[in-house]
Amino acid sequence: MKKLFVAALSTLLVLGMAACGSKKASSSSQQGEKTANDYSDTVIKDGDTVYGMVGPSAAYINGEAIGARAWGAATPEFGAATATSLRDVAQRDLKVAEAFEGKDLKGLYKVEKVELGHQALAGYMKGAYNEKGEYVERDGVYTVKFVKYGVDEETSNPFIDTWLPSPEAYGETLTPATFWAPPHQEAKDEHGLAHDSDSVNLAGAGEYTYYIGVYKKAVNGAYYGFAVFQDKQLTEFVPPEDQVIYSIPGQWNGWNNSAEMTKVNDNQYTAELTVAAGDNGRITETGTWTTAADVRDVTVGASLVEDDNGGDHNFKFLAAGTYTVTLNIGAGDVKTISIVAA
Repeated sequence: MKKLFVAALSTLLVLGMAACGSKKASSSSQQGEKTANDYSDTVIKDGDTVYGMVGPSAAYINGEAIGARAWGAATPEFGAATATSLRDVAQRDLKVAEAFEGKDLKGLYKVEKVELGHQALAGYMKGAYNEKGEYVERDGVYTVKFVKYGVDEETSNPFIDTWLPSPEAYGETLTPATFWAPPHQEAKDEHGLAHDSDSVNLAGAGEYTYYIGVYKKAVNGAYYGFAVFQDKQLTEFVPPEDQVIYSIPGQWNGWNNSAEMTKVNDNQYTAELTVAAGDNGRITETGTWTTAADVRDVTVGASLVEDDNGGDHNFKFLAAGTYTVTLNIGAGDVKTISIVAA
């Protein structure tokens, strides 16, 4: 009788332990995936360092055009980055939050309401690679960059201390479908891209939130991580049909893309330029930055210029002077350029 009782008790203990183990396993499997609330809501701030965002005049931040503050006008108040938490990122994307969490961060910042693409064009093209590794070009309005500010000891005025990413401050993209960051290589590839190239937004016209993570130590050579999310899709900028027929922007006119060529007839457009040696530019069509013809199509006066495309298909004048540039449109919409000294 005693033996039967002990055996029954042992069986109950084993079954009870198994049930507990089963309950723990079930609980553990339910807790396997983190939710946004599992991430810390502690704001991660890189001491007193000030970060911000700069870009082309045609981009907007928080409803206001960058305008005259474009590229290099150090104003940490406009485009200022706000320190934030991993939970804030997780509410946007759990995988990106997990990636940031694994980097040992000393700072995490964001800039919201960055509007790109449906405003006036920036005036230049930027090369990049998409998530599939294919080379693509985007209008320059799709390039904005984080910067780290310093303060001049004598004047107390802010200045841009470091561009992010840049050759001396490598970065990586955590959202490759949205954002391209330049590679960590000095030698330019076949498209002229290297680590001194600009980052490019790939997702099209929209309103975005940009995040930057500042790493305590380099991770695979990267000191910063970038994540970009589109909050709102916008209509791509389309210039009015009567804005421009053909333009000839370049260093000679401050890259003014509304500088129309004179229409001689339906097949010929001309312009007179006064240039400095080394001035470069291009012929564009219908108010866009799509190249109408490049230096390889110069059939008259090719000795006066050289190919300065760098992926942009620009031509560069070899000597200062005044020149007449003519765009000829032949059969099959084949375009050629004639350049003669005026």
